[in-house]
Amino acid sequence: MFEATHTLPDAHGRSIVTLKGDAGILALEQLEREMIKVSAAQVRVLVFDLSGLTFAASIAIGNLVAVRNSIHQRGGRCFIAGAQGEIARVLHRSRVDGLFEMVSDVDAALAVTTG
Repeated sequence: MFEATHTLPDAHGRSIVTLKGDAGILALEQLEREMIKVSAAQVRVLVFDLSGLTFAASIAIGNLVAVRNSIHQRGGRCFIAGAQGEIARVLHRSRVDGLFEMVSDVDAALAVTTG
């Protein structure tokens, strides 16, 4: 099972996307819908909370990178929070962890983006 939710931008233009469960091929449509909403929100700072993610297909990771690229083109920042276990290993092996600001949890990302 897969769940994707996001928060509306706060006063600092920050939004959190929480991904939980199995982000495999069957979750792709739901993930893409969520990413479209996030991109349309014109956030300045986006935090992907992956602490509850158990699996991510390469196409799902590609969606995260596409949103990151869009936000960076607008001068924004993107974080990955809470990646652990196999998710952290996949991000590292694919060098995707070098594209994002990696933090231990959502609070850590929010703490450095209050301005």
